[in-house]
Amino acid sequence: MATKKFELFGACLGNGITLCNKAVTENGDYKTIGHISEAGRIKFYIKNPETYIPDEAMKTICRWSEENENKYKAWWFKLPDIERYEKMLDAIPYSALLDHPLKETLKACTDLREKVVLLEQIYFKEYA
Repeated sequence: MATKKFELFGACLGNGITLCNKAVTENGDYKTIGHISEAGRIKFYIKNPETYIPDEAMKTICRWSEENENKYKAWWFKLPDIERYEKMLDAIPYSALLDHPLKETLKACTDLREKVVLLEQIYFKEYA
């Protein structure tokens, strides 16, 4: 059962979409409930979003997420492999690569294209 005091508001501030509940204010601003990254990854800042956010609003959030993901991937896959490789190395912490199950495969890989494909598995899951 979602809260009755809810009005979804999405603000595009240059790095994705900030999700707010326009019906509730905190410190003079709409209550921030989450964020959708440019690549479509959703992160909620509230506990139990499935009970806080009404179904229709959740469908809208999922649609916005898919739209962002599609736009991002269309842009991403037009980039040359070397640019994608550089962007992923900047985004993925070195410590995460050292502890990742693919680390040995990445270490053994000498082909840039293969490395990019492997890194994309990590990048899109956690860092895009």
